[in-house]
Amino acid sequence: MNTELTPLLTGAVIFGWGSGIVFTAIGVYLSIRGRRLHPLLLLCISAISFSWIEAPYDWAMYAQFPPALPRMPSWWPLNMTWGGLPSSVPVGYIGYFVLPAVIGPSVPLARAAQSLRWARHARALVQVGVIPDGNGPVRCDQHLSTLLVLADEDLAAALCDRRLAPLARLRPAQRDRIAETLLAWLQLGENAAEVAQRIHVHPQTVRYRLRQITELFGDQLRDPDTRFELQLALRIRTLSRS
Repeated sequence: MNTELTPLLTGAVIFGWGSGIVFTAIGVYLSIRGRRLHPLLLLCISAISFSWIEAPYDWAMYAQFPPALPRMPSWWPLNMTWGGLPSSVPVGYIGYFVLPAVIGPSVPLARAAQSLRWARHARALVQVGVIPDGNGPVRCDQHLSTLLVLADEDLAAALCDRRLAPLARLRPAQRDRIAETLLAWLQLGENAAEVAQRIHVHPQTVRYRLRQITELFGDQLRDPDTRFELQLALRIRTLSRS
């Protein structure tokens, strides 16, 4: 095992300490200014507390870190890691809690750069609201279809422009209703009753909209390849507007 700190590990230590100190300082400032405990400071405190709970389960990983890595003192709560808990871990949990974390797909080590690229793409989609930011890290494995259809934004836009061109004749509000109905209809195997249940309208309303859809798209609805591209385009449209 390498006993020295690698540049990557050094950067991780700096980021852990830097993000933790900055967010804690902001939380303290906001608490003083507001004269009450600010949620950011409460989150920082919770993050350090959480590290006490989780760190003992990661002892095997921390034990592999180089001896040169600074460690927490022996009196630190639940410091059961071989060699001691790395000192940047507790404060690093603050940045982990505050910033939306994204975990790339599991790949062989030789393809780690590819996983990182997918994670960066997912992070960008989280920031614009396409992928929801839940209570924990965002896992790319759970959003592969979204990452795929939005991998090339220009190509996605070109597909939407081509396949959804008939919708341009409608008013914006009408366009949204027709697009929602068509996507549900394609996804649910042309079952008007199930479409009505999904989009919360009367089945008769669905049948009326389907007649409009037939007038707009005509024979395109009979071609399997076109139907597939229509569903893709509608899915892209939905994701882009979320």
